[in-house]
Amino acid sequence: MVGFTVAYAFTGSIAIASGIALVEPLVNAVVFFFHERAWRSEFTVLDVLLHRHVRD
Repeated sequence: MVGFTVAYAFTGSIAIASGIALVEPLVNAVVFFFHERAWRSEFTVLDVLLHRHVRD
């Protein structure tokens, strides 16, 4: 609901706000996964950007 409200306030469009409200939880889930791995120092942002594989 918060995502929809903020998107509607910025765009003034119910259609765009609805789309954002539907996509936002999916994006959050993906970001959360990578955030947790980075927090545990399993990789760095630079590793991801340069497509480096983590070696044990």
